[in-house]
Amino acid sequence: MKTDSAAHAAISHRARKIWETEGYPIGRDAEIWLTAEQQLAPPAPTAAALLKSETAAESVVEFNLPSSTPEDDAVRAALQTPESRGTKTPGKTAPQLAAATQVRGTGTSQSTTTPATNPPPAKPAPPTAAAPAP
Repeated sequence: MKTDSAAHAAISHRARKIWETEGYPIGRDAEIWLTAEQQLAPPAPTAAALLKSETAAESVVEFNLPSSTPEDDAVRAALQTPESRGTKTPGKTAPQLAAATQVRGTGTSQSTTTPATNPPPAKPAPPTAAAPAP
C-alpha cells in the first residue's frame, strides 16, 4: 500500500504527464490534478461486490464459520438449503413440525396435520346382508 508521500508523488507524476499531453495549458492546475487523482484511484466497488461481501460476512456469523473462511465459500454456505446442510430444527419431530404448519387459503386457515397426530375418521362398517327373500 502506498504511503501519502508515495501517493502524492504518483499523482504529481501523472498530472505532469496530462499537462504535457494537453499542450501545457495555463490555469487548469486543479482540474488536471483532480483528473490525475481519479485516474490513479482504485475503482469503487460495485453493488454486486458489496452484496457478496455482506452476504459472506453474515454467513460467517449465522453458520459459525471460521473468520478465515474464503468469501466464496461463505457465500456458498448462505446459498445452500437447510436440507443440503443437514440441519434440522432442534427439539421438534416431523409430526410436531407438520402439526404446527398452517396453510393459508382464502380467509381461512387449515391445519396440515399428519396421520400420526390427527388420525382420519373411522370408516363406517359395511352393511350386513339382508335375509333372502322367499
